[in-house]
Amino acid sequence: MHRIRRARDRYGVLLGNVAARVAALLSLAAATLLLARSEGPAMVGVYALLRVLPALVGVLAAAGLPTAVPYFLAGPRSQDRRLPYTICLIAAGGGALGTAVWAVGSSVAGTALFPQLSQPLVLAAGVMVATQVSIVTAKSCSQGGGDMAGANRVIFTEQFLFLPVYCVLWSAGLGGYGLLIAAALAADVATLLLAWGRLLRRGFFALAAPPSAALARDLATYGEVGVALIVVGVLATALPAWRATHVDLRAAMASE
Repeated sequence: MHRIRRARDRYGVLLGNVAARVAALLSLAAATLLLARSEGPAMVGVYALLRVLPALVGVLAAAGLPTAVPYFLAGPRSQDRRLPYTICLIAAGGGALGTAVWAVGSSVAGTALFPQLSQPLVLAAGVMVATQVSIVTAKSCSQGGGDMAGANRVIFTEQFLFLPVYCVLWSAGLGGYGLLIAAALAADVATLLLAWGRLLRRGFFALAAPPSAALARDLATYGEVGVALIVVGVLATALPAWRATHVDLRAAMASE
């Protein structure tokens, strides 16, 4: 009986993660189809870039924090009650720094990366740097704390919530790339509120101590190890999307 229960728990976690990822991919596919049919491939390319580039900038600015969090929360330092606020401090600082870098960089590379977007829209998209850092950090906290159900919910809601939010804002009269960015931002905010709300209810901040500079350095040092792998993975996703936006733009210009 004990073996059966242990096997059920082990494979239950695995199946739950697989189910969350499949549901997230289906949600992403539905969003891609919706954007492609309503606005064209250029919109799909911009959406794909917005799903990866802000997260990349934010994770880099936060010194790879999401890759370090599970190890620290589940490892030998899991009882260090300085961790919750230290993690939050790094995430907030990384989000703010990344957003500032995005704002500065948008004046230089904004046209090259997002030729369809106006400068104000590119700047607005920069807010997603902070929201994405918050989301992936919350997911990592759930994983490190052994709450795989919570982590799986983040995986799913991060992709799914865009669809209903997009439809609601479209029915309210919004359209074009402004609608895309507004829906992505609103979905991010809803996701991070749900994720951090679950952590709060499960006692993540219970008896938390003030943040520690030494602990922050340790987190950053460990996180930097995973940054290279994150960059490679994100670029593998972002480059095809960037090509799609530019191919569609060139085709539109040639037809005029």
